[in-house]
Amino acid sequence: MPFVVSLSNHERLNLKTLPYGGGDIGYLQNPKNRMLSSGRGTVRGSERVRMRWWFYILAAGGAAWLWAAPALAEDPTQARRENTLVLGRISAKPDKQYPKLEAFNAYVVRQLAADTPIRASAVVVAEDIDHMARLLREGKVDYLSETAFTALQLERLQLADIFLHEWKNGVATYATLILARKDGVASIAELRGRRLTFEDPDSMSGFFLAYAYLRNYGLSLHAADDPKLKLDRQAVSYSFAGDETSILAQVVRRHADAGVISNTRWSDKTKIPPAFRRELKVIGQTKPTVRSLMLTRRGIDNGLKERLAAMLLAMPHHPEGKEALKTYFNVDRYQQLSPETLAQIEELRRNLNQHLASLP
Repeated sequence: MPFVVSLSNHERLNLKTLPYGGGDIGYLQNPKNRMLSSGRGTVRGSERVRMRWWFYILAAGGAAWLWAAPALAEDPTQARRENTLVLGRISAKPDKQYPKLEAFNAYVVRQLAADTPIRASAVVVAEDIDHMARLLREGKVDYLSETAFTALQLERLQLADIFLHEWKNGVATYATLILARKDGVASIAELRGRRLTFEDPDSMSGFFLAYAYLRNYGLSLHAADDPKLKLDRQAVSYSFAGDETSILAQVVRRHADAGVISNTRWSDKTKIPPAFRRELKVIGQTKPTVRSLMLTRRGIDNGLKERLAAMLLAMPHHPEGKEALKTYFNVDRYQQLSPETLAQIEELRRNLNQHLASLP
């Protein structure tokens, strides 16, 4: 197998020559304590590096420093962009994501090196969907997996294409439940004039599915982050709690009349405090829909895309591939987009187009 290199350890290597072009890559040589300024605020150099790019070292069959690579140019930092496969992710917690991303992409690159020009691996974690959109537009990410909600937004911007269905924790689809106290509102219709808590505006199960469901039901939704403000009696007033446990806590403690949670989370008895479960009931549920999708950057080489798809589909059939999937956010397998999955995606696409203008 060809020697596979994955760039890392930015303190040892001069990566200025890596032809990603401007922007993020230029920050890699900043000293750890130098303050860097960007449109998103000022952070320490080391933090900015880890938020943007993390290159690591990998040799097929074992660890080796990059400069030991015999199959590359004399200066190993001259790795070409077209020989590098970049895996992306959107997360506010990059330190927790990098090990999973690195392990997964390392396996993918080793497999692709046998019959494609791919020889190097890199991962990048974007701060939010806007940041990921910029990276895709600039050709700095090749593929990524995301919820269907995020995937469709990137597709709408003509920056990425959906090409595989991703199964997680043995689940292909999920739905959103709307919960209320057992002594509270009894139906979706009774939410008018009440307070509802979502997770965050980028969440599919913690926001978008329920938001579209309620609007399609005929309810108006009004953002109201301040609990002291007078409620709009003709609309559902909503706010964001940040995570599912906080959502349930707000409902149980009567700071909100209802909240949302994924059915997979609610069914996991280890994730929900028994005291919460005793106090809450389900008053509504969205239709099950595709949970997660794999995307490629629009314009990526078709041959590479086909080879990548074939390799991802085969991963569960190889012990090392199966382990890489498990490390990568407990993914079970990838599947081709079935007619049922395509129908679910199309319904989500219609809902996004219908409600996009009103989204916060």
